[in-house]
Amino acid sequence: MMGRRIDTPSLEADEIRVWIVRFVDDDFATTRHLEVLDSHERERAARFVHPHHRDRFIQYHAVARRILGRYLGLAATDVTFTHGRDGKLETMSRPGCPDIGFNLSHSGDCCMLAVRHRHPVGIDIEQLRPLPEMTGIAARWFSPGEAKLLAALTGDARERAFFALWTHKEAVVKALGSSLAANLDRVEFKLDARGCPQLASLDGNRPNARRFSVARVDAPDGYVAALASPYPFSRVSVHAWSENHQSWLKDTGNIGNTAKRSARAGERSVALSAGIVL
Repeated sequence: MMGRRIDTPSLEADEIRVWIVRFVDDDFATTRHLEVLDSHERERAARFVHPHHRDRFIQYHAVARRILGRYLGLAATDVTFTHGRDGKLETMSRPGCPDIGFNLSHSGDCCMLAVRHRHPVGIDIEQLRPLPEMTGIAARWFSPGEAKLLAALTGDARERAFFALWTHKEAVVKALGSSLAANLDRVEFKLDARGCPQLASLDGNRPNARRFSVARVDAPDGYVAALASPYPFSRVSVHAWSENHQSWLKDTGNIGNTAKRSARAGERSVALSAGIVL
């Protein structure tokens, strides 16, 4: 049975909203979130061997339902998911509901949800951590140019460059709605003088890369994150979800003067300011 309609927050056409969700080590919170998951999500949660991994899955997916429900004008339990061609999670359209694109990513005890009106979006967050097999992963999944960039670095510089490149590449592939493993090598980045990734080519084609907007998102300490969309965006706002249903909006303002400029830019450095409750 359809639940009650709820107020829908506004979302501008050229805006992407990013929600930061932190894991709460609280059995009561996890139980409360479990109540809004559907049967498929509960089955997936039950398959986790480690309780901590199970609880993170429950909380992240439940909060995603709560947030998406706000944008769709639905109760969290009425949000219905489907899968795209390559398995990307999407919301099933309903008459009278807004058309939104979204993407979810988590690493460690932190999760990010990106939401955009009408257009697809991809986001990735990674926890910075020692990765002894870093060069092997780069050789397997990165372009030769990217692998060469990493090989020239050492220590913390290499670690940060690796995760910066990985998050940017994964965000683009997810925005394409494509399988990650089969498509990472389609995307090539270069590092600018500041060490920030710049989208250089897509499928070996520079004009294809220019149509993508890619942004670095300020993440909590110890994490790096990036988002991407094949359609220009000029505004990114970052919110922190809390258990009392409040959110603190950190508004980046405009990140490009025109859609053309936004589409060309390979990197948007997101400078956060303070703000407002949704």
